Amino acid sequence: MRKHSVAKSKVTVLDALFPAVRQHILGTILAEPARWWYLSELAHHLGTTPSSLQRELPLLVNAGILEERRDGTRTYFRAQQASPTYRNLRGIFAKTQEDRKKSQSPVPKRLSALPLVSRELISRYNREELYKGVWSQPIQRLAAAYGLSDVGLGKVCRKLRIPLPGRGYWNKKNAGKPVGTRPPLPFIAKVESSMETRLLRKA
Repeated sequence: MRKHSVAKSKVTVLDALFPAVRQHILGTILAEPARWWYLSELAHHLGTTPSSLQRELPLLVNAGILEERRDGTRTYFRAQQASPTYRNLRGIFAKTQEDRKKSQSPVPKRLSALPLVSRELISRYNREELYKGVWSQPIQRLAAAYGLSDVGLGKVCRKLRIPLPGRGYWNKKNAGKPVGTRPPLPFIAKVESSMETRLLRKA
């Protein structure tokens, strides 16, 4: 009987179970299971917008993996420690993170296609607020609030992978002409250092 060999690829349990965005959400929340995360706070921590998480979070709540709490207009999330899957999930995430550190692979390989942004830059600027700002007023005016020139703020936005209005955008808008659809704020892969960036790009 002829034997067929199957090529094995290095795929973690988390890569097989969850898409990358869900991994980031769970990895953050399960690392501090008692902490309540406000939606915008969680989005800022992950370097994305609240709207990009609004599909994933209800799924995790309905599955009993997370619990939610409302306080006025705000919604908070944390790990559902009473869930029968809580201990196993937390163990899987902890073990996977440990294995990735040993193999010098800081994030899932599928995230290598995401834009890379340093954590230092993320800690200095709120991507969501800056994204809203550059699409609500000309960058020359917004730059003054950040103590930068329009050229300097433009460089910051490009490093943070924040899409900017094209040339002539504000003239067209002020004249009541169509300006097209605003591009969404993309997900990013945050890295600690230049070494980590090089490792991720090789993944």
